[in-house]
Amino acid sequence: MQYSGYMQDGHMHGFGKLVYENSESYEGDWLRGKRNGNGTYIYTDGSTFTGNWDSDNINGEGTSTYPNGNKYIGSWVNGKIEGHGTLHLGSGDRYEGDWKDGTC
Repeated sequence: MQYSGYMQDGHMHGFGKLVYENSESYEGDWLRGKRNGNGTYIYTDGSTFTGNWDSDNINGEGTSTYPNGNKYIGSWVNGKIEGHGTLHLGSGDRYEGDWKDGTC
């Protein structure tokens, strides 16, 4: 792993970027070594998530984009789509409504 950014008491803290061994990366806010606040995660398949993190979990509002052209904008709880959000499909179709445990 390669980290560039602020540190406090030996932990990633403040703004920084971490590139993982598998080439995934996170750039954003850290709190005592955990992703916390606003940040962007880039996955190996090209998917991205930009939004709110809480203790290394996606929580709150955010946007995910996928290589197939799909895009989700809305609420997340513990890394799963939950609450109100909109899924825009690469085909041009969309679903807007409530989600529970990653499904509509």
